[in-house]
Amino acid sequence: MHIVTGLRSNMKQRLISIYNKLMLRKRSIIESLNDVLKYRNNSYTFTTVAYIIFR
Repeated sequence: MHIVTGLRSNMKQRLISIYNKLMLRKRSIIESLNDVLKYRNNSYTFTTVAYIIFR
């Protein structure tokens, strides 16, 4: 397993391979999709619970 992370301002400057740059782009897309799915899942769960409680 290899963890791909971006460079931060307080890190030593190193070159990132093109493959790792592409993986970082895909990682941000995947994380944003996961956030959307989590939000939708929680909102549906909350709606269901609220419906059962106030029914």
